[in-house]
Amino acid sequence: MNDHGELLARDVVQRWLACLLPEGWSVRVMASHSGGPPTSVQLVPRTGQERRLAIEMISGTTAEVLDLINRPIISEVVVLASWLNPRACEALRNAKANFVDATGNIRLVLDDPVVFVDRVGAVTQPRDVDEVILRRRKATRFLRYLIDEAPRQRVKELAAATDLSTGYVSQLLHVLESRDLVRRGRRGRLESVSIDGLLVQYAESYEAQAFCEVTHFSTSSTIPAILERLGSLDGHAVITGATAASRLTGAPAPRTLTLYVADARHVAAELGLVRVRHAGGVVLMQPTESFLTDRACDLGGLSYAAVPQVVADCFDASDAGSGEAALRWALANVCRWREPTWPSGSGSPVPNGVPYTASSVLQARAAVDLRESNPGLLTPYQSEPS
Repeated sequence: MNDHGELLARDVVQRWLACLLPEGWSVRVMASHSGGPPTSVQLVPRTGQERRLAIEMISGTTAEVLDLINRPIISEVVVLASWLNPRACEALRNAKANFVDATGNIRLVLDDPVVFVDRVGAVTQPRDVDEVILRRRKATRFLRYLIDEAPRQRVKELAAATDLSTGYVSQLLHVLESRDLVRRGRRGRLESVSIDGLLVQYAESYEAQAFCEVTHFSTSSTIPAILERLGSLDGHAVITGATAASRLTGAPAPRTLTLYVADARHVAAELGLVRVRHAGGVVLMQPTESFLTDRACDLGGLSYAAVPQVVADCFDASDAGSGEAALRWALANVCRWREPTWPSGSGSPVPNGVPYTASSVLQARAAVDLRESNPGLLTPYQSEPS
């Protein structure tokens, strides 16, 4: 099994099964000897009764599956693949075979201990398995952490900071390193990050629907009028999307206002908004994770989302014009929106960013060296648009 196969085995098992098995269960990918390739999956329920299934790694073709299900020991095997097409999944289910792929197609049914997991993932082949990995919720949150902090940390410290498993963080770093988005030193410590590349990847990976309850509203008021009322609103609201981007870039005010709010119904009532099914003048988003509103900037009684989130929300709303403008501004003003990091146990800050201007959003790959000094930092929304 090659390195990619090993990463895939650990990802599809630990990432998917660890999340879907009952609370108190543990799942591990085992090797026949220390440092060897994965050979089996170990399942341990709360009762402590262990069960192991041999790993059978396949490319996912229907022909492979049909050959595999004729083996007499199929019940003691878990089939792993990057992606299994619907016909292959159906054949495996009919043969009562257990399988997991990287997109979330899963069947794990055991009598002893009792387990029943049956899930449908991607029904069409993904363009890139690495892209599938980077579009997951936890991966998106990890990308935002790297952009915000660029911490000079090892895998264990990164995992603790992001509440992820060390195995999953290792896999994410492997994917990011293969794309030249991060660089690690000899001992595995994060040494540099490509801020422009991570910003682009974050914008591509982020989907508001995965992290928020999104509701559309119409209004008879103008956006400036609504902004004037936000300061006295009974409930916190964070401005994002095109309105926040226009404050950064000086572009004309957009026709749509997007806000992060804790209670959309309450805010809608306060602002006199009317709910509509499709796009209206105002979008209210109730976030399920706090990182979406972390590092918000207060200015003139209003709160604006952090720059990376503004960029991501513009592209997510299919507002490429505002997204590109905000992204170019972010790349040209890195020192104005990034902050230093204080690693655990350190009494002094470790500067983590340097200002630079990118000549091209997608081609520039100037890495931010974590060991270089960082000049004074400014609030990104400090200046009024010209």
